[in-house]
Amino acid sequence: MEDAAKHKILLGEEAKLLLQIQTCQEVIFTLKSIVRQRGKSLHMLTMEDILTLIHQMEMDFRVELLHVNLEQARQDSKYH
Repeated sequence: MEDAAKHKILLGEEAKLLLQIQTCQEVIFTLKSIVRQRGKSLHMLTMEDILTLIHQMEMDFRVELLHVNLEQARQDSKYH
């Protein structure tokens, strides 16, 4: 694959991952707000499990982003 095409693909992957991370953060923020408002009527262990799963998803996306960024740096190093 040519370098320009690879660069474009990496930029797309980066944008997608950043959006996925942002989405996880917004969902976590919203769920914490729900706990603040209605905590006594919710099963807290279940809420903790849900929040933990979403947090783990975010961390997985961050690891993927790290790999994309590393590949971008490797690609950029070809031009220096």
